[in-house]
Amino acid sequence: MRFIHTSDWHLGHELHDQDRRAEHQAFLGWLLALLRREQPHALLIAGDIFHTSNPSAQAVRDWYGFLLDVSRLQAPPQVVVIGGNHDSGPRLDAPRDLLASFRVHVVGNPPRHGDKLDPASMIVPIRDAQGTLVGRVAAVPYLRPADLPGGEDPDRWVEGARAVYASVLGAVPGDGLPLVAMGHAYMVGGQLSELSERKIFGGNLHAFPSDIFPPGVAYAALGHLHRAQKIGGDPRVRYSGSPIPLALDERGYPHQVRVVEVLQGVASSRAEAVPRLLPMPRFPPEGAATLVEIEAALRAWPDDDPAWIEVCVRDAPGLPDLRAWVDEIVANKRARVLRVGREGAGGGGALADGDGPADLSQWQADDILHRLWSSRHPDHDLPATIRADFHELHALALEMENDA
Repeated sequence: MRFIHTSDWHLGHELHDQDRRAEHQAFLGWLLALLRREQPHALLIAGDIFHTSNPSAQAVRDWYGFLLDVSRLQAPPQVVVIGGNHDSGPRLDAPRDLLASFRVHVVGNPPRHGDKLDPASMIVPIRDAQGTLVGRVAAVPYLRPADLPGGEDPDRWVEGARAVYASVLGAVPGDGLPLVAMGHAYMVGGQLSELSERKIFGGNLHAFPSDIFPPGVAYAALGHLHRAQKIGGDPRVRYSGSPIPLALDERGYPHQVRVVEVLQGVASSRAEAVPRLLPMPRFPPEGAATLVEIEAALRAWPDDDPAWIEVCVRDAPGLPDLRAWVDEIVANKRARVLRVGREGAGGGGALADGDGPADLSQWQADDILHRLWSSRHPDHDLPATIRADFHELHALALEMENDA
């Protein structure tokens, strides 16, 4: 049994208000070419197809356009899709019967028979081009507390998830054919992206243990974490990661899909690196730099090369409006500066450290301003222009408070 494992596409995603459609289109075209070359039995998409539960019409068109392109391949694979925590399960499930005619199997929400989960409906048989059964996929979507036995009690969430997986895996016939499990969850030991991943099930407190996948599972195709990784040193249990960076701190991730083959119950996999359409440089690569250094780096960037850029300026007295400043420098370039950070040069102590009342409510506004400035810029006097601007804003705030 051969398949490709991918997840966390987040179609419709914007990065600092910048549209990502061109990057997603490049990925989908690349993936289509990979399917054409590898001719796997299946493509597994482990959740978070869309970035929001109510995606834009364009994102939905791109999704169905890709599925149509897959169906037109000379040797189209089966496609198995599960819902993620960003997806609307019912929205994914709505065209399920129609998509099944294209060999696309969708499990947006855990299916139910009456008021009980229907484990057998989450088992997807995988067949080759001749119709021969070559394996099965246990397609378990993102589990919300309402899907779990005892879901109202957070202390029973992990136990409930284990019970759901056990019931689904227990519905698999014991004929020795390869079994692959899918899930969208946070596993114990997984590395998170702090800027873009929602900590589902209360983050680390309710991470699932990897032993919910017993030895009979040849491979666990996971979604949710954006960094490609194996869990607990077990090569069977893997996140494919997202195909594009979904936050600036993901620029260094190994964005990829996994090509997996299961022979005699043992899975081997390799990474296929996803080409990046747009670079995401940071000036400087670490820490902060002076205005002169930042300006030199921005001006040196080729005018015709698009990029998403982050800069971090070393804090100093009299800094200009940094956003307006960098935008003016790149105004005639195709690159865009998405984030402008500043790193203080002071000691960073607490505002109330040192002399003065311990209760901040007893401080005068001017005292707070001076103490804050001194904590960040111990070697420089407070400029008169900043003091004047502060007093103007303070007066405005008091006026608004009085009006309220």
